[in-house]
Amino acid sequence: MSRASQVPSTAKAAAPIVFVVDDEPSVRQALSGLFRSVGLQVELFGSAAEFLQRKQSDSASCLVLDIRLPGVSGLDFQGQLLRANIRTPIIFMTGHGDIPMSVRAMKACWMPWPPPSSATSKPGRRTMPCRRCARPTIC
Repeated sequence: MSRASQVPSTAKAAAPIVFVVDDEPSVRQALSGLFRSVGLQVELFGSAAEFLQRKQSDSASCLVLDIRLPGVSGLDFQGQLLRANIRTPIIFMTGHGDIPMSVRAMKACWMPWPPPSSATSKPGRRTMPCRRCARPTIC
């Protein structure tokens, strides 16, 4: 029996991917270089519509999403993904943020980064599931 046939199927899973959705080509390229420099796979998209056209995979992934996009905004796109039961973790980025925008993102489905652990959580704070997607959040 060959060594390759002894490797569990979970070890053959696709590598994690960072999806970047931003309408500025220079931002996409800069983020791609950054993520690739630490060994991550990256896929770049200029719009939410482009991202939706890709074939969904079972790979571990996260989405780096610009809030201000042409057409649908990043926040509206987050809602579309939740309604479609696409639970890819999202890291929002913007050069034009404000408090109401931050509140809207957190109410929709916010997860702190880095995630809390019992070793690093502050006393008096507890982890609770998000009311929309059941991922842990801090209250």
